[in-house]
Amino acid sequence: MRHAFRFVGATLALIGVLAPHSATAAPSQTISGIATTTVTFQGTGLPALPTLCSPVTFTMSGGATGVEVTGGVGVELLTLSGRGGSGCEDVSFGAGTVTVTAVSQFFGWTTCGPLNGTYFRFGASVVLDVVGPCSIQGGPSVTTGVVVGGALVPSNVGGGVLAPITSASFAGAFVGQG
Repeated sequence: MRHAFRFVGATLALIGVLAPHSATAAPSQTISGIATTTVTFQGTGLPALPTLCSPVTFTMSGGATGVEVTGGVGVELLTLSGRGGSGCEDVSFGAGTVTVTAVSQFFGWTTCGPLNGTYFRFGASVVLDVVGPCSIQGGPSVTTGVVVGGALVPSNVGGGVLAPITSASFAGAFVGQG
């Protein structure tokens, strides 16, 4: 019987909007949407049980569709890239640091990054909390906080059960404000 490390309906509800991190007044900008990425784990990958603790590093790349509100409403397709890692992680739990960059696929009107922060993963459920400079629809660069909640699903055979996870797909919702 083929086992899969999947949680039905594991996409987390979006947990909130971060307040602006700047002490000075800046134009309000908000972005929300859906992100999908491919996550590639370096080295031996994200260890399967019974391994309880191993260092993990990963890269991610993909895209997002974002709805932006900055004195108006716009929809953009974004290219996402990033990297992260942890000193101690296994298939059931992980927490570490992450850096993400988002750039508009058309005209470069929206650029965010580097957005630096942390991630927390329990099984397949993942939450990222990052902050950094964003310029939305060509506006001024504003320190923006972004929260992402979603699910990580292994794509290699046996990943997480019979073998370490070496690649996975991630899909989730995000919201940011600055």
